[in-house]
Amino acid sequence: MTLKNMMNTIYLSLSCAFIMLYFAFPSYFTGEHTSFLLQSAAGEKMDFWNAAARKWVHLFFYGGLSIILCKAFVTSFPHHLRSACLLSWLITILIGGMDEYYQTFIPGRSGSVYDLAIDAAGACACFVWYAARRVNKETTYTNAP
Repeated sequence: MTLKNMMNTIYLSLSCAFIMLYFAFPSYFTGEHTSFLLQSAAGEKMDFWNAAARKWVHLFFYGGLSIILCKAFVTSFPHHLRSACLLSWLITILIGGMDEYYQTFIPGRSGSVYDLAIDAAGACACFVWYAARRVNKETTYTNAP
C-alpha cells in the first residue's frame, strides 16, 4: 500500500467516524445539554450564549468534515483541487441536510434550514481556507530558489 493510498484511507475513515459519532448520539446534542454546560458561565444571557454556541458547533463540525473529505479527495486526485473542494462541499451539505431531516424525528430537536445554511457556510469557509493554504504552499515550493 502506497503512502497516498494509506493517507486516503485514513482521511476517509476519519470522515466516516466523524459522521457516525455525530449520528450515534443525536439526543446528546440538544439545547438542554449545551445550556447545562453554559449555565454557570452565562448567567442572564444564557439563551443567547446557548444559541451562539450551538451555531458555532454547526460551523466547526461541518467545516471540519469538509476539510477531512477535501483532504481525502485531494490525496486521490492531487491536480483537481477545485473539484475536490466542490465535491467535499456538496457531500457536506448533503450530510447536513440529512442531519436536519433526521432531527425532525428526535424529541427535543428540530430541523432547520438556517442550520443547514450555517453548515454550508462553515464547509465553504474551511475549504476556502484549506485551498488557499494549499495553493500558498505550492507557490512557495515552486518559487523557491
